[in-house]
Amino acid sequence: MALQDTNKFLKDMNKSVGKEVRRNMNKFYTQVCMTNTSVGQGLKEGYESLRETMGTDYIEIPESQWPIFGTACLHAIHAYCFKPSTHCTLVAGAGTNVPGQIITYAARRDVKTPYDTAKKTGTDAISAWLSSNGGRALRGLADEKTNDPDFKGGGGQSEVGRVKNFIHRAHRNVTTVGAAQLTSSLAFLSKTKFFGGYATTEEFKDIMKVYEDLQYTYITSGTKKGGIRLELREGQQIEIDLGPRSKNIAGMEPTDWKNLRPSLEKAIRAYIEKTPIAERPGSKSIVDVAVEAAEYNIIQTLITGKNVTTTSNSKPKQRKRKKVTKVITNKRKPPKKPVKKAPTSRGKKTQVSTATNILSLAALINAKLPETVRKNMKSPGLVNRTGRFANSTRIVDAIYTKNGYPSFGYTYQKDPYQVFEPASGAAPWSNQQRDPKKLIDRSIREIAATILQGRFFTRRI
Repeated sequence: MALQDTNKFLKDMNKSVGKEVRRNMNKFYTQVCMTNTSVGQGLKEGYESLRETMGTDYIEIPESQWPIFGTACLHAIHAYCFKPSTHCTLVAGAGTNVPGQIITYAARRDVKTPYDTAKKTGTDAISAWLSSNGGRALRGLADEKTNDPDFKGGGGQSEVGRVKNFIHRAHRNVTTVGAAQLTSSLAFLSKTKFFGGYATTEEFKDIMKVYEDLQYTYITSGTKKGGIRLELREGQQIEIDLGPRSKNIAGMEPTDWKNLRPSLEKAIRAYIEKTPIAERPGSKSIVDVAVEAAEYNIIQTLITGKNVTTTSNSKPKQRKRKKVTKVITNKRKPPKKPVKKAPTSRGKKTQVSTATNILSLAALINAKLPETVRKNMKSPGLVNRTGRFANSTRIVDAIYTKNGYPSFGYTYQKDPYQVFEPASGAAPWSNQQRDPKKLIDRSIREIAATILQGRFFTRRI
């Protein structure tokens, strides 16, 4: 894959993943924690930033006052949670809710109203304190326009808006947006051609260590074309702290996208460089062309092979009636020799000549094997979740037996899926219904039934 193709692939992946994560993160079950000191610190940072811009236009607020402003915000949130139809419920447990000091609530999704309530209460408290201590209240959008007719800024550019902008939501631990993006990115890769075995490669070793912790939190499904869907596992929740902007700088959490993205892109580039040249996708990869050539060769063999018969459903055309005048003569013509009719083949199935290239057959089966395996993965057998197992299935050896029967040797990603084989696996995962060998054998035979008649063998390598 050329450098520009690699860059485009990474761009497409990040665009797809970013869009999906942004759309879904706010829909998950959420638990939010606020303290009077963290919210007060956010208000302080916003006000101090405003003072730096406005100079002496605003008086200094004592340090002891900021937690008091934060307490006012927490009381407002507490009152909001007890309103009907707010969908926010206080979380029970030691240390989760202390009146005026800490509040923790849960909601079926990330509700915006509590944040707006906390910010408005905080800026109103600052304005009230300023007015009662010889200062001027913070200007909102309407006040800015009244004071300055040429003011055209939005809410975030008013004095109130600029203070509010310093109060941030911060996702905790593995529920950061970056963690969700990494999970979606790996799902995107698993559904990308030639990335089926990336999880066990040296390039992705460090990435997979981080991903193992995320697997307990997120589930991914869907397709690249339809979109990778991100969901939370049962019993999991998004954890958020509300506090100052200074505590939510990109890269502060190990699972922030700023930290994860460079490592992921580096691993992808290294993996692409390591992938054999024949399997590098472009407009059409060499493998794609080889598969198409194999299909053409097989069709030609079916049509022209000496040992091949084909089914014909063509209906003979009816002759038009013509007026014929019989002429009787006395001359006798020599009798015509009987012509042997070629044996008909109506109703017979197509047979492939032994001259057919068995490697072409293997290539043709390989082209459809991952898709067919994925389709056949149903309970109580193995169930498709990430697509890694199906994408790893491949015929790697094709020979004829002594008796002239085709024999296809296949393989799959044995780590960790060999654990399901009854003979070499381990309890409680291994059983006859989950046996990967049976699943792959059935899928190969399903594909071969459309192009090959007669006996053949499969074997796991």
